[in-house]
Amino acid sequence: MAEQDLANAAILGYDTLLARHIADHQSLYNRSDLQLPEDETDVLPTFERITVNHEKGGNPPPALAALVYHFGRYLTIASSRPGTQPTNLQGIWNHLISPPWASNYTTNINTEMNYWHTESTNLAECGEPLFNMIRELSEKGRYVAEDLYHSQGWCFHHNTDLWRFCLPASGLACWSLWPMGGGWMCRHLVDHYRFNPEKRQFLEEIYPVISGSAAFMLGILRKREDGLLETCPSSSPENTFIVPGEQDKYSAVCAGSLMDMSIIRELFESVLECAEILGRTDEPLCQKVKEALPKLLKPAIGSDGQLLEYGQDFEESDIHHRHLSHLYGFYPGTEMSQEENREFYAKAVRRTMERRGDMSTGWAMGWRAAIWARLRDGEHVCKILHNFLTPIDPVKSNNQGGGIYANGFDAHPPFQIDGNFGITAAIAEMFLQSHRRTAGKQVILDLYPAVPDAWKKQGHFYGLRAQGGIDVDLEWSEGIYKAKIVSASDQIVCLCTGDRTELVELKAGQEFLI
Repeated sequence: MAEQDLANAAILGYDTLLARHIADHQSLYNRSDLQLPEDETDVLPTFERITVNHEKGGNPPPALAALVYHFGRYLTIASSRPGTQPTNLQGIWNHLISPPWASNYTTNINTEMNYWHTESTNLAECGEPLFNMIRELSEKGRYVAEDLYHSQGWCFHHNTDLWRFCLPASGLACWSLWPMGGGWMCRHLVDHYRFNPEKRQFLEEIYPVISGSAAFMLGILRKREDGLLETCPSSSPENTFIVPGEQDKYSAVCAGSLMDMSIIRELFESVLECAEILGRTDEPLCQKVKEALPKLLKPAIGSDGQLLEYGQDFEESDIHHRHLSHLYGFYPGTEMSQEENREFYAKAVRRTMERRGDMSTGWAMGWRAAIWARLRDGEHVCKILHNFLTPIDPVKSNNQGGGIYANGFDAHPPFQIDGNFGITAAIAEMFLQSHRRTAGKQVILDLYPAVPDAWKKQGHFYGLRAQGGIDVDLEWSEGIYKAKIVSASDQIVCLCTGDRTELVELKAGQEFLI
């Protein structure tokens, strides 16, 4: 087959192949463009540019951040297209016969992070390989749900592969005891519809997948003495806590970890949202979800003002742990950032992030950047970007933290591609957020929510995508901020720009200018 492909390519010739390649690539790449203020180092070769700026200290030049954004989109276009497999830990760039973690899919953060940016940066079709994998996992995962948990629906755990492995992987409980992968993956399915609401057929196709995941979650919840529902046993990938009263002992197993409960709450709300759109709210599953939803264990705040990862005020074995699992409900989830509770949770999330710290592995800095962007703190995002753009020598990287290699790839270390994608999502989040809703369920468009001072002189950000099927172009110069908003359908949205908030009516296909 490979020989035939090469023969067919040779028949077409170099010029034809190059023209086809450019047209294909630019049809996706040119949908979005970010231009930020330049400085004198922008003329240097890229890695020299990174090295010089890191040695100078301070925040990276704005145009270098724009390059990071463009590179992340380029990598997605190159590695995840309809008809291919989803990007794994190394994307398509593994060069080893025996690669780290077998170039598989780690699904307690890394695979999902690879696709955080695809909708918001206008690369929706690049998510199709992931959607197909989720459908396939939902089929194989039914056997695991039934045989291992005696539950309906489907599930899988923290690791899968080309053959859609769904059982727990061998190893420690802090990563293997985690059947929540399906619930997290369903977020990507539902978000694809939210960003593209004209795709009703897609929603009808994926509804059995998300309702099947909800059926599994209903089956594993247990009722506490106070009547609330929680998971038990539970864990928080891939962290541990100190056993109370025994400073030399660590544990990973608890009841009702915050990540578990956030994923379940979000999944249940998504099922009800989709069922209402499809006219299926009278189905037995929806009734069970409605009954369970208000009984789910809610987030708790600790003695230091932090969100409790394990539901109790346990001492962390590693306060600076790379995972931010207990902040799932803030990012990529939205439970803690909706209007009715945003200020309350923002304070707890900020304190949690302060305790966790900024320095970490490459992908973990991508997650940190995205959370600080959602906290509307662009200056702190720039601090994370500085850490992310730490030059890493692969020969000496065994004992180094995260950073970036000479070719622009994220250093976990070793190399993982997810950090490139996570930081791309964070940069988009600095300029446009659309995850919130008004009391009337209108989309809230937050424009320029986390732009740092150094980026405000002038620039543009074209081709951002918002939920509701809305395209947004931004331009700014010397304190004047503009936007062009085009909706695919008639709808009312809430525009937020700084301290100004107003409801506006968008007409399908017509430009709305501010």
